[in-house]
Amino acid sequence: MHLIDLEGAKAGKIKNWKTIEKIAKNTSLLIEFGGGVGGEKDIKKLLSFGIDKVILGSLVLKEPEKFKRIVKKFPDKVIVAMDILGKKICYRGWQEKTQKELSSFLRDLIKLGVKTIICTDIERDGTLKGPNFSLYKKLISTPYLKGKKIEIIASGGIRNVEDLKKLLETGISGAIVGKAIYENKISLDDLKSMIPKKIIPCLDCKIWRGRWSVVKGVKFEKLRYAGNPVKLAKKYSQEGADELAMLD
Repeated sequence: MHLIDLEGAKAGKIKNWKTIEKIAKNTSLLIEFGGGVGGEKDIKKLLSFGIDKVILGSLVLKEPEKFKRIVKKFPDKVIVAMDILGKKICYRGWQEKTQKELSSFLRDLIKLGVKTIICTDIERDGTLKGPNFSLYKKLISTPYLKGKKIEIIASGGIRNVEDLKKLLETGISGAIVGKAIYENKISLDDLKSMIPKKIIPCLDCKIWRGRWSVVKGVKFEKLRYAGNPVKLAKKYSQEGADELAMLD
């Protein structure tokens, strides 16, 4: 699963520590958490909760030297969120855009030894209009990846099992599925049938009527309530999901 705290992503700091810890201690899922992570102190605290890996986005772009130190210290615990709008990389909950282009950003990550990248096409997120297949084909075919053991995880627009199969044919390592599950277009049984590929259910969260809740919308807008994150994490764990990715 992919759990997103919208307030945390926009604020640039982790805002829901208690709920994160509660989810980590109440499921058997592997958990990836990212966004709003300020540095080593946050990472150590998250790992102490039982978080398996940490997803970094804004820090990668805004504090490159700190990011280099983190990758060196936690080489197997770091995942980079590469959120794309057109040919540019966005960060801080997609509120800000860098002038760095996809190809140069990817090259820099590979040089640093990053092992996993979650690539989200912002224009497709929450739309159920299908993934940007050409984007992922381009990523997989880039010369920088040749001979490198790097996982590319696709995110954005996935609407059905056929999309997943076509995505996996491009050579990506896995995909994140969100709205298609809530709209009952893809079931966890469908996802389990695609193992050993990494297909990650997604929970998008924000404060809703005073509580951290799962919400759904299009590109983080026109949101509606979809459930309790702890209960849904337990449900997905019981139904056979093996991973929970959390983006704060």
